[in-house]
Amino acid sequence: MNEKTKIILEKAQYYFSNQTSVHISTILNKFYNGILVRINKSNIIIQDERLGEVFLLVEEIENIEPRESKEFRKLKELKKNEN
Repeated sequence: MNEKTKIILEKAQYYFSNQTSVHISTILNKFYNGILVRINKSNIIIQDERLGEVFLLVEEIENIEPRESKEFRKLKELKKNEN
């Protein structure tokens, strides 16, 4: 298991334990938003907000991060437009 895979799995386990909504981007330029349902060494299942359950191979995941709320994104956009 390479270092990137270990980091992805550690982050996924943390977000799974805390039931944190996540944003996952893949090496195939796809992205998913939702809650992690299951994690193991080779794959992750996410309950995507639009697609339902999606099976992802860990090696396809480019990044996983907590998802910002819609309200927070709107506030950031408003502040950006003020400048």
